[in-house]
Amino acid sequence: MWKPAAKDGSEWPETGGLIISMGEDEFIVAGTGVVVTFESLDERTEAGIGEINQIEKNKGEWIRKFRMNGDQSHQGRHLRIPVDEFDIQRVTLYEYK
Repeated sequence: MWKPAAKDGSEWPETGGLIISMGEDEFIVAGTGVVVTFESLDERTEAGIGEINQIEKNKGEWIRKFRMNGDQSHQGRHLRIPVDEFDIQRVTLYEYK
């Protein structure tokens, strides 16, 4: 993820992510230092983020650790995992006109 400090010649941190489709409107995003936005496949509609849950595996099962709110998703516009933090998040999308 780009930061204003990148202009001063400092080194960029290592970042990366993985996106797994779990269904038509559901994805798992894992990584560090990523911002993910979504687009509708139908040009007549827009894609919005309905729900983001921070998840983890516990005793072989995926559990929700934390439900993100509109502040974390910028009112449904993007999913963000900061640099120097590793996270796994499940996101559910919706479409609107």
